[in-house]
Amino acid sequence: LNGHSMLRHSGFQSILMLGPNTKEAEERPWQNDELWKFKYRLMASVMALELSALVVDTDVVLMSDPFVTLTGDADIEIMTDLFFPAKQLLSTAMRPEDNFNTGYLYHKATPGAKRLMHTFLREFDAPQWQGLARDWFNQRAFNKLVLEWVDAGLALVRYKGNAWSALR
Repeated sequence: LNGHSMLRHSGFQSILMLGPNTKEAEERPWQNDELWKFKYRLMASVMALELSALVVDTDVVLMSDPFVTLTGDADIEIMTDLFFPAKQLLSTAMRPEDNFNTGYLYHKATPGAKRLMHTFLREFDAPQWQGLARDWFNQRAFNKLVLEWVDAGLALVRYKGNAWSALR
């Protein structure tokens, strides 16, 4: 059995997206626009149904209950690639894509989460963003939007006992 079948057999809701269907997507799967948009479209659709969900990439392995670590104090809970988040998170000295790893996203169906997801899908569907060719790396693009919102005071980032509403 494949992972999708095993999840369904165990009573989980699972959605399977078929693989690339163009030569370009097969040659450069990391740049497959439809592939990376699928996750965010799925999240927006689940939010429209007023459901919360944990959405993980195929390279994420869950070794125990992932919900134990969620704090429930945010519209979206996401992991980071930073070694020292308390010091490095939102630092302008770090690469944007390292702040938030979109391979593990838990979202609630709140107005704020819906607004962020719809804005992301709208802005990063365009061939250009702020006069530049749109970034093909969805994690970096998502991070840039979140960092833009934080810098504008539209989003608050929390990590353990810390909370930031501006870049550092």
